[in-house]
Amino acid sequence: MDKMSPSLKRELKFYKNQISDFPSDKTYVTTHAVIDAHFILHDYFVGKELGGSLFGIKDGNMIHSAVLRQFSEFGGVKKYNTEYEKFATLYYGLNKDHAFVDGNKRTALLILLLCLDKINKTLELSNKEVEVLAVRTASGELNLYDQYPDDKPSPDADVEFLAYYIHKFARTIDKKEYIISYRKLEKALISFDIYFDKPKKGKISVRKVVIEGIIFGKKVNKLITKVIFKGWDKDVPKDVIKQIRKKCKLRPEDGIDSKILYRKASVVDIIAKYRVPLRRLRDR
Repeated sequence: MDKMSPSLKRELKFYKNQISDFPSDKTYVTTHAVIDAHFILHDYFVGKELGGSLFGIKDGNMIHSAVLRQFSEFGGVKKYNTEYEKFATLYYGLNKDHAFVDGNKRTALLILLLCLDKINKTLELSNKEVEVLAVRTASGELNLYDQYPDDKPSPDADVEFLAYYIHKFARTIDKKEYIISYRKLEKALISFDIYFDKPKKGKISVRKVVIEGIIFGKKVNKLITKVIFKGWDKDVPKDVIKQIRKKCKLRPEDGIDSKILYRKASVVDIIAKYRVPLRRLRDR
């Protein structure tokens, strides 16, 4: 939370003092994790996409209600047993209960990504697909999906469908390092506005295009690091790849796994969009 403004930190602290943290078992998503997620999203996206949008907690009881869904029982029998069922019911509750003034769907999504991250998974869905899922969940229109069961659906059919859908589009985070040439690595890096400079005396500079200045921002080619260079068609040593990924924040813990970096994932936009808020929530 170090990157938050002092005023936002004070407001976050106020709400967390008002709403008890539950459960004590931190292997589950807690009420305070949900509150943190909401504030991190506002802090990160305001001015980028949300403008001056409203935020804040409308009903703390609804946060507890959504979190408690993970522990639902009927007659002493757990209602949700698999990880994906628990993720689905939590997402459903946060999406529909409207605990926040605004940003309920975004908060639900970030918490879902956090749940998946804990089991080394991520979502392979586009921004549009995620948006449709969120809107249909909120409006009670999940039955518009072709896969939705229409023959005598159970009372909890929406959560059952969400569990199926999340499981279907979850993939394992790829932490492997691949053999790749300097030429192909630069091609992968360019999509992140990172490139190699001209090699000189067995070294090559890694630079990133950044915008400096708030009002009259200009593009600057910022030096990130220097690494050994063996030739454009030579394989990059694994320790060099690790150095570049660390310095450029392109590691799995930064939200960029190897499938995304090397463009092997079919969909990357939703992961890239939420990678910074997810990292901040994970590290809170």
